[in-house]
Amino acid sequence: MVNRYVMIRADGTEVENPTITGLKVHFFGDGNLVKITEGSVFHGCTVNISNESTLIIHRTHPVGLKYVTFAMAGQSWRNYVEIGENFSVAYTTRFALENTDDARVMIGRNNMWSSEIVIRASDGHQIIDIVTNQVINQAKAIIIGNHVWLGSQAVILKGAVIPDNTIVGQSAVVAGQFTETFTVLAGNSARVVRRGVTWNRKYVIESQLP
Repeated sequence: MVNRYVMIRADGTEVENPTITGLKVHFFGDGNLVKITEGSVFHGCTVNISNESTLIIHRTHPVGLKYVTFAMAGQSWRNYVEIGENFSVAYTTRFALENTDDARVMIGRNNMWSSEIVIRASDGHQIIDIVTNQVINQAKAIIIGNHVWLGSQAVILKGAVIPDNTIVGQSAVVAGQFTETFTVLAGNSARVVRRGVTWNRKYVIESQLP
């Protein structure tokens, strides 16, 4: 199975092995797919991907992705990450899917993420039940909905579900599965701390201008 790196043009046609400014792709093993929609913006981003894994990035917000690492290599097999359109990251964020199999990260449209965020779909090392001798901490999917704002240094752990129209506070650790929309999640472990709110990309100071 061949590795494929493609850019999807607006008319749906594909460009094989494109040169995309600010994005470096490194393949390990075979059968990998990296698919980027034309017009996406990257600054100092790296993809390391191995063994029948997939990364799909739909057209980003004009701010783009800054210094993001997609760590999907090592002994990984069949991992999958898909990011919806109009996505942006301030800087220095890591998708940690190394050395795990069948991990999935699904991100909806119009997400705005701050800096130093970690998305960790696997614990990395084994936890073993001493009675059954079974590994009990397999990877679990992370699902992040539409119009989600992640604050700086947030950590999103395996199995987390963040619904549409959610704000995640600075340094929050999200491991639970949430369903209520228009909320703020904060703390370690994260919980709902405010309801009935939403967000936009304008700066706070703009609300104070005449």
